[in-house]
Amino acid sequence: MVSNKRIVFNSVPSGFPVAGKDLILDTAEVDLDNVPEGGVITKNFYVSFDPYQRGRMVSPGAGSYIPEYPLHQPITNNGISQIVKSRSPNFKEGDLCSGHIGTEEYTVHLEKTVKGLKKIDNPHNLPLSYFTGVLGMPGLTA
Repeated sequence: MVSNKRIVFNSVPSGFPVAGKDLILDTAEVDLDNVPEGGVITKNFYVSFDPYQRGRMVSPGAGSYIPEYPLHQPITNNGISQIVKSRSPNFKEGDLCSGHIGTEEYTVHLEKTVKGLKKIDNPHNLPLSYFTGVLGMPGLTA
């Protein structure tokens, strides 16, 4: 078991999200030896924060254009990670990847969410943070 700091969606904000009320920092435990079949566990390095995330901080069924964040779970977004444990044929330990991750130190990905991860090809040894900006979703949509 390892300690896993994370930013959790704690309550629906009525305006701007308030740190310590709507979004809280907490710690949970992750068992690095308990990898789901077909899944992986990632060590997360960078997570993007984007304006669309405010639209996910709504009550269940509020009818946003994107699914709402579940209460009392880490908020998620695109980020950069390294595979620390794998039971997926597509990833081996040590692979760097980008995709949808939790705003937390470690994320346990089920087989269905592993499909959203992609290996990072970085032949020019660019800073990994670039893959959440200019080489990530914001750069691809600009």
